[in-house]
Amino acid sequence: YCRFSTSSRLLRMTRLSQRIAEGEYEERLDIPAGQQASQLDELDQLAASFNQMAEKLDKTESMRRQLIGDVTHELRTPLTAVKGYMEGLIDGVIPAEAQTYQLVHAEMDRLQRLVDDLQELSRVESGAIELKSEAVSVYDLVETVRSNLSRQYEDKGILLVTQLEPDLPMLTADKDRLLQVLTNLTGNALQYTPAGGKVVLRARRERSEMLVSVEDSGIGLAPEQIP
Repeated sequence: YCRFSTSSRLLRMTRLSQRIAEGEYEERLDIPAGQQASQLDELDQLAASFNQMAEKLDKTESMRRQLIGDVTHELRTPLTAVKGYMEGLIDGVIPAEAQTYQLVHAEMDRLQRLVDDLQELSRVESGAIELKSEAVSVYDLVETVRSNLSRQYEDKGILLVTQLEPDLPMLTADKDRLLQVLTNLTGNALQYTPAGGKVVLRARRERSEMLVSVEDSGIGLAPEQIP
């Protein structure tokens, strides 16, 4: 660690803040190693806070890039399917019958859900969503998800099973948000599980909390994706 003059340290902070404003988040300010925050002088404490801010901005930017990539991938799949159906109809390869239109409609529904999810994410990040806590039955939540998705599971030939401990207590939560989370997880399990597979919805006590899980026999996640 090399101590710079006060003016040079302030100048470096100024230059780094300008680079951060331009979207460059990788660089950090030098601070003494192995010292507690209380042992640092005021400029070093400011530099430490500055580095924390830069680190958070860097992580946020990485998450934003990842989100854009994920959304692009998710949107491409139904768009490709719809385009394939339409080209098949135009060429006469795919019959113009009710089943074909139902498949196209299902892919459009999927696109609509993705757009709705993006709008929901925008509202969450802007703080425009308020949770409405109420007494919620986990049995009712799981049954609603099972009922809503049972037809899609049957069409794909995947078994949807529920395993709930008896006498589970009521939850204090936002029912609509919990239902949205469980529906998304169970829908993802359907998407990534091949025909003949199984998805299990479980709920059990774990000390003072309730653990609800969705387990599938699909392709799973690579170890580096799990975090």
